[in-house]
Amino acid sequence: MDDVPGRIDRAANPPGKPKLPQVGPAFLTQEDAAYWAHRKIPLKPDREYGSVILQRPDGGFVATVPIAGEVTRFDFGTVIEVDAKGSYVHPNGYKCVANLHCHAALHDKIREHNPKWDELLVRLFISFFSDLDFVADVAARDFFPAAYLSGPDGTLLKYSPSGSSAEHSYYLWRRAGSPTGNPVGTYDVMSIINKVASVGELKVIASNADWGNSVGRVPADWKAGQSFSGGTVSDFPLMTRVCVSAEGAVRAALKTVDAQTSGLVLKSLTEEKYVATHPRPAGLAAWDPENWFPPGSDGQLKLPKGYALEGVYFASRPRPEEFPPSQHWLYENFFTPQEMADAIASRAKAERLAASGQPLSLYMQAKDDALLKYTFSGSQVETALGVKGTDGAGLQARLRSGSLRTREFVSVVILAGSLQVLRGSALWARLGPVDIDWTPFANFSWPILSRAFLTADDAVRYAHEQIGQRREHTYAGYVFQREDKRFVVTEPLEGDIAVISRGELYPCDTKGNPVFPDDHALYARYVSHKALSQLEPTDLLVRRWSRQDAALSLQMVSVEEARQVFLDNIPLYVSAAQNGLVMFVPDQTAMAQDLARRLGTAKHPGALARSLATGETLPQAFIKEQASAGRLTVLLNSELWGERGQITPDWISPAAPWAWKRPEQVAFGAVWASADEAAQERYARDTRLHDSERAWFGFILKHKDREEYVATEMFPVGESRNNVFQLQSMFARQLAPPWYQFPEGFDRHAFFYSRQRVKHSLSDPRSWLAQYFIPPEDIAIATYYTQRRSVVESNKGIPLYMSTQDGALLKYERSSSSRLFDAAAPNLDLTLEFINRNLKQGKLLPEEFVRIVAGSGQLNVLRTSLCWNGAGRVDADWRPWMNLERRWLGPVFQSPGDAAVHARSQIPAFAKKTHGGLILKRPDGLYVATVPIEVSREDFDVTEIYPESSKTTGLFPAGCQVMARYRSRIGRGVSVLLSSVEKQAYLNMLSVDTLFTALTQASTDALDEYLFNPDGSLVCYQCGVLDRVRAHIASLLKDYKGLPADLDAKAIKQFIRTGELKPGDWIDSLAKAGNLRVIVGSQLWGAPRAVTHWTAFSADSLAPTQYRKALNAPVCSPLFIQADAAARYVHEAGLSRNNQTFGFILRSAEGSFMASVPVEVQRSSLALDRVFQNGQLPAGFELDSICIRAALPPLGSGLDDVRHVFVMPTDVQQARARADAPHGYKPVYFSCADGALLKLTLHSYEPGTFFDRLGQIELRPNSFATPEQAANDERDIASGTFNFTDYVRRMARAGTLEVIETSEHWSRHGVLGDDWQPRMSDVSSADRWIGNHSPALGPIFHHADDAARHAGTKASHEPVLGIGYEGAILGTSAANRFVPLEPIAYSANEDSPLSRIFRAPGDPATNLRNPAPRYPAGYTFVASHQFHLSGNTTLGGDADEVHANFAAPALLYAHTHELKKQGFAILDYYYSSPGGVLLKYTPVYKDEERDLLLTRTVAFEGGRWISRLSPGEFISRLSELGELRVLVAGYYWRQTGRIANHWRTHRQQPPSAGLTRSHDEL
Repeated sequence: MDDVPGRIDRAANPPGKPKLPQVGPAFLTQEDAAYWAHRKIPLKPDREYGSVILQRPDGGFVATVPIAGEVTRFDFGTVIEVDAKGSYVHPNGYKCVANLHCHAALHDKIREHNPKWDELLVRLFISFFSDLDFVADVAARDFFPAAYLSGPDGTLLKYSPSGSSAEHSYYLWRRAGSPTGNPVGTYDVMSIINKVASVGELKVIASNADWGNSVGRVPADWKAGQSFSGGTVSDFPLMTRVCVSAEGAVRAALKTVDAQTSGLVLKSLTEEKYVATHPRPAGLAAWDPENWFPPGSDGQLKLPKGYALEGVYFASRPRPEEFPPSQHWLYENFFTPQEMADAIASRAKAERLAASGQPLSLYMQAKDDALLKYTFSGSQVETALGVKGTDGAGLQARLRSGSLRTREFVSVVILAGSLQVLRGSALWARLGPVDIDWTPFANFSWPILSRAFLTADDAVRYAHEQIGQRREHTYAGYVFQREDKRFVVTEPLEGDIAVISRGELYPCDTKGNPVFPDDHALYARYVSHKALSQLEPTDLLVRRWSRQDAALSLQMVSVEEARQVFLDNIPLYVSAAQNGLVMFVPDQTAMAQDLARRLGTAKHPGALARSLATGETLPQAFIKEQASAGRLTVLLNSELWGERGQITPDWISPAAPWAWKRPEQVAFGAVWASADEAAQERYARDTRLHDSERAWFGFILKHKDREEYVATEMFPVGESRNNVFQLQSMFARQLAPPWYQFPEGFDRHAFFYSRQRVKHSLSDPRSWLAQYFIPPEDIAIATYYTQRRSVVESNKGIPLYMSTQDGALLKYERSSSSRLFDAAAPNLDLTLEFINRNLKQGKLLPEEFVRIVAGSGQLNVLRTSLCWNGAGRVDADWRPWMNLERRWLGPVFQSPGDAAVHARSQIPAFAKKTHGGLILKRPDGLYVATVPIEVSREDFDVTEIYPESSKTTGLFPAGCQVMARYRSRIGRGVSVLLSSVEKQAYLNMLSVDTLFTALTQASTDALDEYLFNPDGSLVCYQCGVLDRVRAHIASLLKDYKGLPADLDAKAIKQFIRTGELKPGDWIDSLAKAGNLRVIVGSQLWGAPRAVTHWTAFSADSLAPTQYRKALNAPVCSPLFIQADAAARYVHEAGLSRNNQTFGFILRSAEGSFMASVPVEVQRSSLALDRVFQNGQLPAGFELDSICIRAALPPLGSGLDDVRHVFVMPTDVQQARARADAPHGYKPVYFSCADGALLKLTLHSYEPGTFFDRLGQIELRPNSFATPEQAANDERDIASGTFNFTDYVRRMARAGTLEVIETSEHWSRHGVLGDDWQPRMSDVSSADRWIGNHSPALGPIFHHADDAARHAGTKASHEPVLGIGYEGAILGTSAANRFVPLEPIAYSANEDSPLSRIFRAPGDPATNLRNPAPRYPAGYTFVASHQFHLSGNTTLGGDADEVHANFAAPALLYAHTHELKKQGFAILDYYYSSPGGVLLKYTPVYKDEERDLLLTRTVAFEGGRWISRLSPGEFISRLSELGELRVLVAGYYWRQTGRIANHWRTHRQQPPSAGLTRSHDEL
């Protein structure tokens, strides 16, 4: 044995400076540190590795990271310093307490030299200390009190030399070379082990079967393979490193989870230090401290010094056979009832080892790697969970049976004690305490589920409608069946068949399976396809497809989808544009298997897939293949698929349109709790094309036993009108009640009637009724069925829901006593014939007929419109448009294009519906635009904005004329096959319907048409001559003879969709026939200009120049009456600062100002022709000032870069040159990137007194910002010597430099002086008023309400407690010009600025320190405006919780009567609440009103405050005196309109929903 080759002495190296390897974490014992090093050594190493165990000054132990030595030798001199005597030296700050090395796995070599040994002896020999190991360890015992050997088979042994004579004799024998014949000698493996165990202390730290799986001290008579542990614990167990948290200790213990899953956690009594025992197999024994720690001398268990028991831990691995039927994904990642019961049972033994007053905890590492902590409470619920002999109070069995859900069990555990998440996972997403409202997968955005439907087909039809025209991306979702047999779908989310097959829309369990909602079984999946426009025409050429082939390819189940359907055997619905909706259910037949085989896989496509890709097999042939291999069903009638129903293997795409007939399966809406809700949904889903006049009808069914209602699909009224409200038109008959094949349990409850929105003259009363109500014939039919209703069926009438063409939803219920349309009572003049005759002769007005119907029963408005603009019951006083409110108007502009640009800025950034409005021309030639609203379609009627009655009611702006319509376009995919350029043109041009409306109007009624395009452009078309359009189109078409004589929009759209007419050519035709202008350019439309010949991306063809000259009039701001206000508008505009821009402020002869919207400087040197066409200013305007809008500083620029807070000196020099005028310098405004707005007006001459050579006073030119000085300043910037503060002071001396809007750098308002410094404290509000007592004003508005609305948007969007604002509205006596004051902020603790704003020049309080305000000539106060601070007190009662939602009487008095006493004619008072609501009160100035406003709301009587007038009572009494209105609704005031005696309920009603948008031609 001693002759094993390679074993040589481990003598120390000569003196040197070896490098101590990196040390590991700290441990409580050296055994733990040694075990850490042992685990770091590779399994079955090919060489020896070594490490040393060190003790720190704090008593902790660390081990160096093991480093490799030679194959059969490790020299510790490579890691420990050796002195001159060859002795080891302790590393600085450490004490060496042990060494550790391993043996290489030289099993083969040992066998070769010892052929008689069995495998056990081979393994024991190689895993034991060699003779030279023993000699070296005994020799170094003073330095290394212990030595560890890491065996290649996983064992870790420890030998502690004893210093006994027997050990010394054995050491000498070994050192002498182990000569034979010595009585102390050992000559076989076992005798060596026994000898070493007898002369010193030999321990097994990490064991295996060779050592009987025993740990502890090895007895001297031990035999190989035998266990020597007697069941008594004598040593501390192996423990983890010392951690700063229990979580860290448990995770360290369970780092390699195997069968060993449970253990104990200890905590320091004085510090946040934790250790955990290394895990053992799960079970109660693993949580019993007696099985872990030895007893002390007192018989009590001995724990590491300074530590107490913190708790127990385990890694939960529930058995799959115990999983509950649902929520197994939660069960496998939580405590099981049995685990809780065991833990509670073990607590009794363990708690005596806990720190005083500290409860024990149970730590659980879940399968998903989350770490949960349960802290024992001793509660009754906890006690019940731990009843001995149960599985957690029987909860395990209840979980298994499904009578208890895992989520409910989680709640039980939460109630029993304290539950925390220490380490999160997708399931346990929120760290910290877990309460009863805990939600699984809290950070996952769960798909929203739809309402329930009767069938899966109905649910998917709903999803298809939600996708609608969003065809630029693909969407996907799931169809679920609930336990009640109803169906729901997930709302569409971006994805495709791959996404839903992988389950990515839902969170996944530990096996990667999606976690679906409880009680929802997966029934099917759905995907959407992109629009036809996503294909390129070249795709058709390559595959030799027709346009129909291309359309079918995007509407059928694709190859990828078919593969997945066959693989998963789950039905799939496919949603496509143009009403394409199909379902495919695979068969399990040989034909289906053959089809799946021929499709192949994505990596290895089959023959059929390859032939489809090349065009050899056409889409129609693939559809037939699918119909043969499964059930392929069409769910919507369409031109491409024909009528809905199952597709047969011989299917061909229909050549002619389908004819409406009774469907095989009626489509229904969602299930609702009321008929009104079902009708509301039916109304909202009515999005058919409204190209022709047609009426539709349907039914609402009710469940016979439950309050469940569903609306049917709509069916067209026949030409002969003989099918209206007939059940047999929609449902097949049956021979038993309810006589028609309704869904099980349902019967007819109500009728639904709808007419499509079309344009027609309203001169005929019947046309009026068709658009705003219902023709008498149709309501008479509904009445007829009500009269025929069986007494057994119901004693009530059949409700009739009417969806009117103008967007209202009405509900009519006939009274049983009504004689309306009763032919048996002709003398009542209520027969259908009599009513029709009177309507035709004009003896009966349409609105009178409405009142007759309302009087015959109950007529309610469920959804309002302009005509029906009051929700609730229609009474005898009803009139159409009786509650109309005036439309909001934007500010006043010089040109209609400017008004359109501003209107576009008012549309919400991510609007999903088309918005539109009108542009009006005022009597003074200026323009205003209505604020955008949702419109029914792009080609909306003017009456959607201003009904005819608005002129008679005074709601149409007086003296104005409608000049133009504007509308927005929502980006979407379209069902037209075009090249990428033509597609962009099609998506960003005015619709054909809109243009034909413009072209066919009389010249006196023709309107300009504006379109806000998705690409950012804004174009305008002034109508041309239709004959010129027709002639140009004829020249473009191949078959020009096929051009119809009555060319209309429908024909043009058909030409575009078939590819005969390209969108670009159509735009060019319009440009040649009319006036097509680009107001705001884009890449597609090019620069703003008049378009005479249209070319896409025209900017690409322009020759490069120094700068691009303006080809059109610039876009300009609204009109202002202050130049500073126009500059402030440009400063606050949401424009890009990527490049430096500039513009000009112009002044009209009458004193109005407007600013051009800034354009990039390029290399123009601020030239006029960069902004104005040919450099010519608009007529009637002169140049007032210049605006420079600074760019953001370059990325990576230093903090001292001038461009952070100003512009470069050369930019100032260019502005100086442009501002130079014969009569002095024009002002220059600098809009800085840091938010400051500055105004510089240079002196005409150099400041100071100068004399010429003759001694005469000399006026020298202003030298600031000359080209020479600017060049010097730029050089200083480049060299780093530029002083910006000095530069600003020079600028201030050279002119008047004023800070209008502050920033952190430009922190002080007003004119700057020689003492200016950055970040100076701002002046007080009083000093600021002295320096500038001209309050900032907003733009000019047409109406005072619009001015007040603008001011309301300028107050802080995030109200601050105790901060209010004051404002006012100025107006002129003649023209409709109203200007708001910009809100002036003040604190509730300081005087209101009201007295400053409203102070006449002759006021006695006026002086130099308190000057009167300056307002432009011709403008006087017409209204006061108060913001946010209501003045209401909390001392009195406020049962209506008005709080700050309206002003107190005293403040209202101060803003009306008090101001009138001072001579101000205040016509209106506006109040803006902190919630953004705008209210208006028009005072009557009567004594009763004054007395009310002077009422003290509270009084102090009898030692307490008494309420004399609550805010709610004040509102009620005030509304009876003057007119109190909500102009802008919001928090608290949810409805606009006049506040009347029913305001308490009216204010809480939600605002009416917008119009249901019809499909536009795109």
